[in-house]
Amino acid sequence: MRTGMIAEPRCTLSDILAFSAWGFVIAAGSLLFFWVGVLIDGALSTEPFFMLGLLILAVFLTIGRLWKKAFALKDRMRSGMIPEQERKVLRQLGKTAITPPWRP
Repeated sequence: MRTGMIAEPRCTLSDILAFSAWGFVIAAGSLLFFWVGVLIDGALSTEPFFMLGLLILAVFLTIGRLWKKAFALKDRMRSGMIPEQERKVLRQLGKTAITPPWRP
């Protein structure tokens, strides 16, 4: 049991910023790989091949990284490495972040 860690519920703004940070990583990585692909295509005269290939690679790698982090957190929650108080906050966040704020 861990002591000294106090989990406080985060505000909605911090949740939005966390998601927008991952969106920025996906967009920046995609644009960077796209640009490198354009440079390689220009040097080798292979018009869309490297550009599209690197763009698809960037999207899969960044989304895969996000997926890996999500499952690592899920495994930590199941193994009990996260204190109970933090698990409650994360469960509540998972319930409110996925479902819309209005309920029929």
